[in-house]
Amino acid sequence: MIDAAQLVQQEEETTSRELTDMLEPGERAEGLKAVELALLAFLGVKVVVPIVCSFVGRELWERYDRIRSRSQAREAREELADQALSKATVEPAKVLAPIIESLLEEGVPAEQAARIAENTYRRISERVATHE
Repeated sequence: MIDAAQLVQQEEETTSRELTDMLEPGERAEGLKAVELALLAFLGVKVVVPIVCSFVGRELWERYDRIRSRSQAREAREELADQALSKATVEPAKVLAPIIESLLEEGVPAEQAARIAENTYRRISERVATHE
């Protein structure tokens, strides 16, 4: 069985890197300020945590389908630490819609928001499936 807390941490890092990679090469070359890095990391949390919750149970996903604050993210991570992951309990489209909407609200272009959310969902789904 895969450890939910470890999966969240690894996927947050991967998703944050994906978000950084979407920046124009010149923006990456100039280096990101600490505030920008923190924002990208939080965007990664807003993508990963709801997806992992959807592999635990509908009730948990409904509580954390949209992460709005760092304290809510921390609370979700604490709940996930003791949970077993299984097959998806919520349809992928339902999981992805609020995540994409949240990224759009943060200024991520639509095509990139969808790609990042879908890639993250696919990776998590594959990792959960290989550990069942």
